[in-house]
Amino acid sequence: MERIIKLRPYQESVVERALGALNNGEGVIINSPTGTGKTLMGLEIGRRYSEGHGFSYFDVFVRTRSQYTPWEENARKASLTFTGLMAKPLFCRQASKEYYEVCEICGISRKDAGKTSDHEHKWVRVYENVRCSECNVPRIEECIEFDKSGECVSYAVPKEYIEELQKVGIFKFAVETKKEGVCAYPDMLSIPSDFRIFSYIYYFLKFVVPKGELLIFDEAHNLELQELMRQTVSVYDFMRLSHSKMEKEVLRLAFKRFMETESLDAKVKDVQGNEITVEELLLQFEDEGEKVAKKCKFVLTADDSFFKEKNDKYYRVIARDPSVLLSRLNAERYVLMSGTMPSEKYLKEVWGLEKFEYIDVWRDYYDQLKDFYHMNISVVDADLTYKNRNGNTYKEVAEFIRKNLRKDGINLVATTSKQMMADLSLFLHADFVERDGKIDFEELQKLPDGAVILAYEGGRLTEGIELTRDGRSRIKAVFIVGFPYPEYKDEYLNSIIDYLARKKGLEGKAKEAFKWFIMKEKAVIKVRQTMGRAIRGPQDEADIWLIDKRFTYRDISESLGIEIND
Repeated sequence: MERIIKLRPYQESVVERALGALNNGEGVIINSPTGTGKTLMGLEIGRRYSEGHGFSYFDVFVRTRSQYTPWEENARKASLTFTGLMAKPLFCRQASKEYYEVCEICGISRKDAGKTSDHEHKWVRVYENVRCSECNVPRIEECIEFDKSGECVSYAVPKEYIEELQKVGIFKFAVETKKEGVCAYPDMLSIPSDFRIFSYIYYFLKFVVPKGELLIFDEAHNLELQELMRQTVSVYDFMRLSHSKMEKEVLRLAFKRFMETESLDAKVKDVQGNEITVEELLLQFEDEGEKVAKKCKFVLTADDSFFKEKNDKYYRVIARDPSVLLSRLNAERYVLMSGTMPSEKYLKEVWGLEKFEYIDVWRDYYDQLKDFYHMNISVVDADLTYKNRNGNTYKEVAEFIRKNLRKDGINLVATTSKQMMADLSLFLHADFVERDGKIDFEELQKLPDGAVILAYEGGRLTEGIELTRDGRSRIKAVFIVGFPYPEYKDEYLNSIIDYLARKKGLEGKAKEAFKWFIMKEKAVIKVRQTMGRAIRGPQDEADIWLIDKRFTYRDISESLGIEIND
């Protein structure tokens, strides 16, 4: 099939550099701003590498289900075919869609949570009986060859299913086939294709084991995946094992003993008054109790590489070293792609990556990008250090923003924190203020030109918002108020830094320098993410206002990789 995509000169150069590195046994990092065509470059790298090395496919990994779509759309443009996997309940009718929401930190159910808490709840869905192996419905594979006795000896997916998959994409294909009464999940990887699409966990939890093919990770700045090595045991884990009031009380006491002793061997009394261990009590509840016991053992055996958090409601451990998972990539042929990749130094010292080619598209090909990538960046020399934040400062910042609002589109104002956002809102009228929880994107789309969105760094609006009209971004001005260093007293982040510093043998000034290096890297990524909200394609242009004198500091401006007009 003839390809209908022609790469720009800089894109062709990036592809050739990437292939050269891969053929030399290196990994590839591509730092390429939104709108510069990194998805198409990734597809072309995957196609050429696979053809050159005799692989029938390459694998693409993305963070969320919504990120499958750009790869599918660009695959059609490049005449490449795809398949892949998503969550089993999307494909299988027998897999229950019933779920309840619990806080992944303390484990309490949403319906049981009170209005006050010692932490901010983070709700996740828990599905019951999600086992596609129990699907007793027809699969999409059909027999294509029988032996003389009439027994099937060869199966394949019918052509009409393959064509429908390419037409509608993986998500819609899953939903449509389920409505037909068939379960496509077991057969998806049997479908011949040029590449396969998965979420990150398929690789890092070893659901998919590569056999030498190229691995491409999109939006790879998100790959600090300590959450995949996290476990929480809560009082709710114990309590949900039974609906009996008497058993619930026994389980409540068992959890208290477990927390007091940090042992599953602690003695408790069961409903009949028999003295048994906490583990023996849990195992009385069979499979579900065994799962809770395993969680308990995980948190109890977690070593110093885990951050530990404990109170009377939960015991939580979370990995502190990103390299535990990410260093696995050193054994693979990989491409990590994003518009906001960390620096080469960070990837080596924190992620544990070893040998790779770092391609910075903005820096290396600026002369070719500047003619169509229109981002007018200016710095405002304002002192927004913590000690200088007061009403007068916010009043001046608000006045500056009002004077420079764009009337031909949406204005996005991003502050360093929720508190700064609240303080600034006293002086700056906003048509939409970011709140915790679900965001009504339909309400955002209805905002008129000239409207102001007030958000905070690290929230959903600075990392995932796309407001477009006729294929062009509606965001015409971005005001970044303050340099968004992480919270200096963040216990988890500080524990990560402490652990990595000890691992590297850093003390005193060297450790302090390492801490600020990590803090700056995380802040720069947030700034890049926010800037990227305004530029979604080559036809977009926007004003970017960096309101903080720290943006003039040489190390920060160089890390941003941009030319700043004072």
